[in-house]
Amino acid sequence: MKKIDKIKNGFISRQFSIAKLAYKSGKNFLFSGDKTLKEKLKAGFEGQVDEIVHELGLMKGSIMKAGQMLSLHAGEFLPPEARNVLKSLENHTYYLDWEQIKGQVPKEWHEKLDIQRDPVAAASLGQVHIAIDKETGAKYAMKIQYEGVKKAIEQDVKALKMLLKMLNLLPKDVDLSLVFEEIKAMLYKETDYKNEAEATKRYAELTKDIDWVLTPDVIEEFCTDTVLTTTWMEGLPLRDEGITTLPQAARNELGANFMDLFLKEIYEWGVIQTDAHFGNFMVTPDYKKWILIDFGATKYASDSESKNYRDLITSCAYRDRDKFLGTVQDMGYLSKKNSTNQDTLWEYCELISEPFNQYPYNWGISDIPEKAMQMSQKLASDIDLGRPPGDTVFIDRKVAGVFHVLKHLGCVIDSKKLLANYIEDQSNTSQVC
Repeated sequence: MKKIDKIKNGFISRQFSIAKLAYKSGKNFLFSGDKTLKEKLKAGFEGQVDEIVHELGLMKGSIMKAGQMLSLHAGEFLPPEARNVLKSLENHTYYLDWEQIKGQVPKEWHEKLDIQRDPVAAASLGQVHIAIDKETGAKYAMKIQYEGVKKAIEQDVKALKMLLKMLNLLPKDVDLSLVFEEIKAMLYKETDYKNEAEATKRYAELTKDIDWVLTPDVIEEFCTDTVLTTTWMEGLPLRDEGITTLPQAARNELGANFMDLFLKEIYEWGVIQTDAHFGNFMVTPDYKKWILIDFGATKYASDSESKNYRDLITSCAYRDRDKFLGTVQDMGYLSKKNSTNQDTLWEYCELISEPFNQYPYNWGISDIPEKAMQMSQKLASDIDLGRPPGDTVFIDRKVAGVFHVLKHLGCVIDSKKLLANYIEDQSNTSQVC
């Protein structure tokens, strides 16, 4: 991590930074001639990696969050130049000097806590410091929000639209207003640390009887709207070499449990931790349990949202063409004015449902992203999108995150067998949120 002395949290400075990035990347993109999308993206990002990372690092907030979201959504779909940007955003995070952030912590707390000046982690909205209770010696994780990031959300979302338009990446005939509204709503939720405290406690209650999941306890005394303090969780980061070199059986068990947790969220709870960033998961030192440490992006899905997504997953997994096409239409993905080549759409469904139709499925060698990229232009020409539902954008993000976690583990599991447990139980399942 690299230390910075200030964040660009003023309206003018943030807008100027976005405009500068949009102009430089967009100019290369627009003047790249009759190239494929992949080649255009390469041209747009060519030579811009360091500057993009630097500018976004100085801005933090929702623009930085969008970059991290893209790293999960796009990942292997993008050319090396774009992946370098996203990799840099993930691995070379900037953190704010303690003198510039300590004012977010109530003064009276400093008498009770010994807070380390350097953070152990830094993200787009805040950074985490170790705090030691001077009386009991207890070790806490204190997440402190950057000043001004909440106020910048409205303008940051507008700036994001501008950047995407400048790069010509927004479909001209598709209304994405619901998607952007959902992104904005989630960002407001993620900057409300009292809301995250409640979500943390809610998730702990839901997982209390699962012996392979651990969550932190909230320390109410040291929580505000912009500071969240929890018990310190000792674990190994997901990228730890020891995890990826575990025996195959151990990685399979971790992967199966991770997939099972996602299915519980969708099919039983309707409570979904949607930010599946690698930094939000750890594994216990004995490699037996998952540790979950961030619940700011927890989504409480309505009955209709949960049903639609269950139907989507089930129809893909069981290759039910009629149910799949009907669900996609009902959710608003397809235009009601123009016709869609259903064969192309079904071909795409068959591709993305491969993990549920190969027994077992080897996630480590999955080439779904590459094949999907190859299909992208055909999809664009054959499918007329309607008004994509905003309420699924963060569930989509979780699905992408699950894919990348399982691929990283290189696990070989029977995903359909896991899913069958929940399909059989649907008649007796009700929402708990």
